[in-house]
Amino acid sequence: RTAVVLRTTADFDWAGDVVAHIRSLIVELALESGGLYEIFILVQVKDTTQHIFRNPDLYDRILNRSVPAEFRDIAYLWNENLAQSWYPEVPEHKFIHQAYQALQLFAYFLQPHFSYYWQFEMDFRSSGPHFRTLERIAQWSRAQPRLHLTNMNAAWYIPSLQGSWADLWALMNETLWTPSLADEAASHGTAWGIDEEADLITLAPIVDVRHTHWLWKGMLHNDPYQTRKKDLPHFAAPVSMTRSSNRLLRAMHHLQQDYGYWLASEATMETTAYRKGFKAVHAQHPVFYNGTVPDDHLDWLFNAGPPHNLGGGPESQYNWEGVEHGVLERLSWWFPREGYDHSVQHVWEGFLRGERCLPAALWHPFKWGKFVMTAEERARAERKRMRIMEEQLEKERKAKEKEEKEKAEDERKAEEKTKEDKNKAEKTKEEKTKEEKTKEEKTKEEKMKEKPKEEKPKDGQEKGKDVDKEKPKDAKPTDEKAKEIPKNDKP
Repeated sequence: RTAVVLRTTADFDWAGDVVAHIRSLIVELALESGGLYEIFILVQVKDTTQHIFRNPDLYDRILNRSVPAEFRDIAYLWNENLAQSWYPEVPEHKFIHQAYQALQLFAYFLQPHFSYYWQFEMDFRSSGPHFRTLERIAQWSRAQPRLHLTNMNAAWYIPSLQGSWADLWALMNETLWTPSLADEAASHGTAWGIDEEADLITLAPIVDVRHTHWLWKGMLHNDPYQTRKKDLPHFAAPVSMTRSSNRLLRAMHHLQQDYGYWLASEATMETTAYRKGFKAVHAQHPVFYNGTVPDDHLDWLFNAGPPHNLGGGPESQYNWEGVEHGVLERLSWWFPREGYDHSVQHVWEGFLRGERCLPAALWHPFKWGKFVMTAEERARAERKRMRIMEEQLEKERKAKEKEEKEKAEDERKAEEKTKEDKNKAEKTKEEKTKEEKTKEEKTKEEKMKEKPKEEKPKDGQEKGKDVDKEKPKDAKPTDEKAKEIPKNDKP
């Protein structure tokens, strides 16, 4: 599975097509792939005096203020304090040089179950279906052999001049073949790397910058590989929008924790992948040129280096100064530079207005804040913004009302239950008392029944006296017959 991580800041302006763009990523990548892709947002809080990880309420307030409600459950805040706490051996934590530290922590601790992590900035766009685009990039990278891969990665491929990709590979093979490569091919085979997943995929050529005038050439600190001392290749590929494997991010995490190893963002994953022996691929996605310079001149400009490092050399287009603005600013994919009037800005504006039909491609950079709108468009956009805000407020009001109603209902039910329990307890007590009373009466009655009856005295007897004892000694027993007096007897 692959996580697609969007980088932004707490003060980012969510106006324009940004929300629609992220919705399309969610629908076309997460939903259509059945969960093979998942979207996340990493939000940098630049104010380091805000201790967001010590105060959960502050964290929630900043999150709610910085990210639209519909995306808050996929967003994570971070700041330089967090990076400092995990990488104390690294003295530099500014985002310009540490674009991967937040992603490393995200992959190591928050979402470690993904195999790959795409990192994108908020100013990239795609005019093709997202799922097909990223899947084709992954498939193409998987199909690349390791033989001559480093050399192929550095080239700007121009089909009109170089023929097919296989033709360019054959040219590299013919030009660069050496006994050491023969030994490598004999050891691993020419198919080595084919069907192997790439640990790193970049969207710009991976160039060895040692012999260029790149601004951050030689910026390697606490380097356990001693790159400068041993004059080892130092690779870079602006900008830091790449797909990195879980194991590559974990490797960099440990290098920074153990050694404090750091280098410029655009060289971090590229150089580390090379040092670790991981497969790194520059994905040859379509990059369009919206100008009139002929192809052979473009080839002369971009492939100005030696055969083994075509995009490098002293005249490399990665040099910060001395490049031809008029050409670079008219590419559909390049990195932002001050003073450039990037063609992408105007092309994408035309697309949003419905004035242009674009081929399937990736586009960068597009800044909504630079979108030049007419008065009518601005008024329409403002009305839309107000409507969305009102809808959101109404939604929040209804949600709050529902919550309060449910709370009141829960309290009423709780009160009724308490009352019911009380009545039940009283009734139980009454029944118990009544039962005890009944039991007591029954016990008393049973005791009365068990008491022996006293005999009543016979006639002539007094209670408690023996009649026979009171008779005179000479008394004779009498009976009924003795009482009768014969008729002839004289009185």
